[in-house]
Amino acid sequence: MLDRIMKSLATDPATSKLDLLLVMLGVTLLAYLLTLPLRRKLTRLLSPEPRPGERVTWFAKVTSIGLIWSLATVALAAVALLLLPGTAPLRGRFQVLAVLWFLALYQVISATLQAFVQPGSFRRRVRRGVVPAMVILAVFDHLSLLRPVMGWLDQPLMKIQDTNISLLSVASSLLITIGFFLAAKALGDLLTNRLLPRLGVEPALADALGTISRYFVVLGGLFFAAGHLGFDLTSLKIVLGALSVGIGFGLQTIVNNFVSGLILMFERAVKRGDIIKVGGVEGRVLSIGLRSSVVRTRSGHEIIVPNSSFISGQVDNLSFRDTMVRQDVQVGVSYSADPEQVRRILIELAAKKPNVLNDPAPTVLFTGYGASSLDFELRAWTMDIWTLPSLKSELLFSAWYALKEAGIEIPFPQMDLHVRSGELPIRYREASD
Repeated sequence: MLDRIMKSLATDPATSKLDLLLVMLGVTLLAYLLTLPLRRKLTRLLSPEPRPGERVTWFAKVTSIGLIWSLATVALAAVALLLLPGTAPLRGRFQVLAVLWFLALYQVISATLQAFVQPGSFRRRVRRGVVPAMVILAVFDHLSLLRPVMGWLDQPLMKIQDTNISLLSVASSLLITIGFFLAAKALGDLLTNRLLPRLGVEPALADALGTISRYFVVLGGLFFAAGHLGFDLTSLKIVLGALSVGIGFGLQTIVNNFVSGLILMFERAVKRGDIIKVGGVEGRVLSIGLRSSVVRTRSGHEIIVPNSSFISGQVDNLSFRDTMVRQDVQVGVSYSADPEQVRRILIELAAKKPNVLNDPAPTVLFTGYGASSLDFELRAWTMDIWTLPSLKSELLFSAWYALKEAGIEIPFPQMDLHVRSGELPIRYREASD
């Protein structure tokens, strides 16, 4: 009886495929444990971010860490499949090796993203989404379950015009759209942060080209997904033509902001990182999109400014061509003070500030005779526009202490009363109880 059961299991295709699946899982775990010390050592030697000029070497190190495990898995799997009894189908053995080679290829792709694409959540999404999906598909195909499941998902659920819509077509179109979104982000990061800066393109123009490339890739992905669903792209062109008429009437503001964004990106009158004043808002430009821009004020608030405000209104760009700017500080002293001494003290204290430029040197102007004081204006130049308020505060603090140490009074507003007549009648009135 026992011999019959063993013979039936040995000739059962499902059992053979299950054996192959167990072999694949086993050799993967074994390769992981065997290569763990070597991979840890390489990880310790690898710096978290490459220095300039070391991108290729760093990329090779990153690739080697994943490939050590993957290639060890492939080698162990090949040995195990050769030693497996002959009942295992030859096609199944090649499927196992194909899956393992796919994992090795994934390590190369992951290392490429890590080396040449802006790090962040993008790589984590690829790792958490693509690999599990491909492994699940490989396992289903290995167990001969993929075709029945795909056939069930491909059954039509509804019909739109002459197009049958199924779960499979919707899911595949959604995956295509997500893939194009990921590709758009990768392409934009590659152009903005890697390729264009190496070609000497200015950061503002590189950012503009990266943003536009993202929009074009996403738009192409939407058209491709719609065509994959079975919709006629000619009819979509008609719909887009009708939408363009609606845009002319109802979406003028959005189109205006969109066109203004393109003008800003290519004209570069306002760039990312500039200090601007627009519409009563002063701050640093964090980003310029196709519809709006983000400006961070000195108080830390992030304000969304429509791009049309930069084109139709007046914009004061404090760092358009030169970041050098002058800070003026008004100081009043007593009428008994020596103006030349005041001038010398103010120039000396300004020259001691590390963020005040020596060329042009600080200057002091005698601006007038005030009602209570002699009025002076200290002019100091700096390259840091963002710290102008703090620079003014530092100069005022230093001026107060320096003038006090020199015995020069900073008067408060006062008024002298002169009585012109010789007599001033004074009347007394007793307070009533």
